[in-house]
Amino acid sequence: MRASLIFGFLIACGGGTSATVDSSVSHDGAGSGSGSGSATNQVNGQFGGHTFDAKDAIWNRFDHTNGFEFVGSAAFVEITDYAGACALAGQDKAPTGSLILDLGVAVTDGSAMASVPTAAGVFTVHSSASSLPASSNVAQVYLGSGCSKDVEYEGVSGSVTIATVHADGSYAGTFDIMVSCASFGSCTGADAHLTGSFTSAACASLDVNTIPGCS
Repeated sequence: MRASLIFGFLIACGGGTSATVDSSVSHDGAGSGSGSGSATNQVNGQFGGHTFDAKDAIWNRFDHTNGFEFVGSAAFVEITDYAGACALAGQDKAPTGSLILDLGVAVTDGSAMASVPTAAGVFTVHSSASSLPASSNVAQVYLGSGCSKDVEYEGVSGSVTIATVHADGSYAGTFDIMVSCASFGSCTGADAHLTGSFTSAACASLDVNTIPGCS
């Protein structure tokens, strides 16, 4: 996750782990990218004086994530306030002053081992303060700067809903979450309530374990 070292959501810049798209995800229809300004990707609400004008959403699965509490594999939808997110991820770049919202989801078994969701469902948001529960649909959320650490929030409650699993393995759905910057040393904003929707496309270049350079 692209958060501060204080929060433990990052490794050193450029030190990402390998990420592979899950070929076993069940297919319920054709996936599609959002394109610039698509109404299918929305983030409603204000946080620390900021608003989020969503323009794109990309998806990938990860067998390991730094800082998140998932033990096992998890899937991430990254909503961006800039278009062309997958192409920029392939260059390990993001626009200066940009924002991202990472929605991580997984299904845990009886031993709390996580796996990538393969069907629609509601996933409860958990903060970094505790381990993820067993036998549950779980989510973790990071909201912050696309290429720096000027803005940093984590999801502390709420839910992420997957409505559709696309043919490319990506998701469409909605979210209703509370985010907080209290766990970050440079916190400057109050807790915030955010809602929205997403229609993502698979992006093998997405790596939530790195901080992209600013373009």
